[in-house]
Amino acid sequence: KEANTQFCKFVEDNYLDWLNGVEEGPQMVHTLFKDKINPKLDEGKVFVLVIDNLRFDQWKVLSPIFKKYFNIKEEEVVYSILPTATQYARNAFFAGLMPSEIAKKYPNLWKGEEDEGGKNMHEAEFLESNLKRLGRNVKWSYNKITNLNAGKKLVDNFNQLLENDLNAIVYNFVDMLSHARTEMEVIRELADDEQAYRSLTLSWFEHSALHDSVK
Repeated sequence: KEANTQFCKFVEDNYLDWLNGVEEGPQMVHTLFKDKINPKLDEGKVFVLVIDNLRFDQWKVLSPIFKKYFNIKEEEVVYSILPTATQYARNAFFAGLMPSEIAKKYPNLWKGEEDEGGKNMHEAEFLESNLKRLGRNVKWSYNKITNLNAGKKLVDNFNQLLENDLNAIVYNFVDMLSHARTEMEVIRELADDEQAYRSLTLSWFEHSALHDSVK
């Protein structure tokens, strides 16, 4: 608890200076695509896998499986923008812009807190405009996986993805699981504590279409 409190104070004291360039800040999610992913397009085909709402401790139980298939050369923690909620942070990631900039640039695509409808429905358009700003004329795809059938379809069509220079894949299951953990009694029973929650995440992944895609 004390570490959390100190970290919150650290962010409060420095966040605006990082955004305004007053001092050098950490790698943040809205510049992650430009700084880290864009250069990789010069080296070959790129897959970007976003597992929404995946916590760091969950990654630590999944990473040994990834290491069976990939040589993980680098692991890096980056900072989210505030608010960290999906509708802000994930849109910022794909657009390469802060939410306020997205709202000004694309008022017809951005949905605010009070607006009805899905808040992350236009990530493909944001990614496309981001690539254009970066001067990238590449063949790309965007796939959002929200159910088992969509995951299986992605596996079945995987050879088509290999024809693209860039493939962005968003997996929503862990986000759905985290919400169910607070809303559904049966999931609360299965994920009663943090260790059980990690175990449930691992069990899902081992039997998921995502695991098949990774293989």
